[in-house]
Amino acid sequence: MRPTRTINDTERIAFIVNPKSGGGRTSAKVSMLRNIAAQRFKNFNIFETLAPNHAEKLAGDAARNGFDIIAAVGGDGTASEVVNGLLPGGIPISEKVVFTVIPGGTGSDLIKTLNIPNEMTAAIDVAANGETRKCDVMTVSLTDEQTGMLKTRVCINLVGFCSNGEVVARVNRSSKRWGGTATFFSASLRTALTYRPPSVHLEWSTPNGEKVEHRQNILAAFLANGQFGGGGMWVAPKARMDSGSMQMILIPKLSTLRLLRYLPKLYSGTAGSAPGISEQEIIYLKARALEGDRIRVDVDGEQPGILPAEFSVCPKVLNIRALWG
Repeated sequence: MRPTRTINDTERIAFIVNPKSGGGRTSAKVSMLRNIAAQRFKNFNIFETLAPNHAEKLAGDAARNGFDIIAAVGGDGTASEVVNGLLPGGIPISEKVVFTVIPGGTGSDLIKTLNIPNEMTAAIDVAANGETRKCDVMTVSLTDEQTGMLKTRVCINLVGFCSNGEVVARVNRSSKRWGGTATFFSASLRTALTYRPPSVHLEWSTPNGEKVEHRQNILAAFLANGQFGGGGMWVAPKARMDSGSMQMILIPKLSTLRLLRYLPKLYSGTAGSAPGISEQEIIYLKARALEGDRIRVDVDGEQPGILPAEFSVCPKVLNIRALWG
């Protein structure tokens, strides 16, 4: 059900705008954002990012300064930065602050799970009058590729490693001029055809307390809080953002023929039923390379580090305003 187009005069909203998102197209939409926001909110402010990771600081400052709603205006990377600002180390600055998204990026996969429209006016309607639910996030403690130091990032949507990290690195080096779906599909296919699946040691815990130790050569691994990633791939249709768990999908080494048959299943939401694909509901994972391979990790479409890494669920720590299907 669409929210009503009535003015929200009880909540103060901060729009955190990444003007470089969507290939720089978001910069040209700031005036339109201001005009629409004035029709939907009595109290609002617009803050534009000036550099990478600036959205994280702006979001944290807005939460500390008493804003009721923090809206990430941009793509999945902008949303991830904002969430990291609201939940440093997975701990909320404010229990009451509400997060939402006004889409403007190349991939914009998170909004597909949240059912937020891709059009600005409709998305601001959701920010003003949508439904708010308490949701989970994932924390990722991983190794900085340059310094070797451990660092922690919060993930709102999707984590991946093995070829996933290489895909993201390839995408972020590209111009993205063909849009999210084509860019990610091309990068995924080219990477999968040349990638040598490394041997990875995994230890995970399930919601019922079972502990599993596993070793496998892995082409791609996903940990999902949301359902979509990679510019429209329906990676984890069973994922729920308020379930207290994350969906783990492990993809083994595939022949070229099986790979070509498998990739379309990622877009149709049937990848989990393909032969050899493992899908588990877990609450914790520890992963490390066994043969000295440098395995990159993808966190919400960015590439912040490498294995070894630990992944955990933080249940119901973030208020998210959306349509929720």
